[in-house]
Amino acid sequence: MALVMLPCDLPWWTSVQRHLKHLLLASSASKLTASMLKIHDMCNIGIDPDDDIKDPDLMKGLEQFLEEEMDEEERRNFLDNTIRIMVNRALHLKRWRPPKGLMFSLQQQSDVTELDYNFVSALVAHAFFSTFPKRTLKTHPTLQDFNFTHFFKNLHRKSQRNKLKSLLHYFEWLDKNNNEGSIKLSRQVMTAKQWLTIEDWLECTLPLCKLLVRHE
Repeated sequence: MALVMLPCDLPWWTSVQRHLKHLLLASSASKLTASMLKIHDMCNIGIDPDDDIKDPDLMKGLEQFLEEEMDEEERRNFLDNTIRIMVNRALHLKRWRPPKGLMFSLQQQSDVTELDYNFVSALVAHAFFSTFPKRTLKTHPTLQDFNFTHFFKNLHRKSQRNKLKSLLHYFEWLDKNNNEGSIKLSRQVMTAKQWLTIEDWLECTLPLCKLLVRHE
């Protein structure tokens, strides 16, 4: 099994914690995203120098969302309350980290893993703050980048904005409810004997599932 490299496993974890705490002082959307950009640039270091091109507008989508999609009361609640909850979750990553770390679920390999709810929330918080090590097609050809910087670039889409609103609500819900427990994730793999042949598909008489296409 391959081990997932977490932000708390890296040598700059102490600096990450300090920068996360600094987010609590942000008094505006622009100051928050500027601090988040510093965190991103510190954590997202590539092996290839050509991949280390800094983008000053990386958090612009999030900043526009906070300024244009939220009213003053919502924005103040986000800066004063939601960010506090998310930062607190992120700071506890090492405490909630499984003793043996987090393992990748590899393709074509059956696997079951159980993760603590608190640990999962810490992972999502770190993804939002983009503290995970950089992944590119050169270094991780089969893996997507877990950081939210790509997500923020698509906040001009209504579906993405709704996802972000749900995510923020999730953290606010965590702060008010008991979240003890765990989630079990499993990967089920068909053996070679279970694979269907083209003849099996041709002889199948079962109807196809209904497909509904929606346009934004």
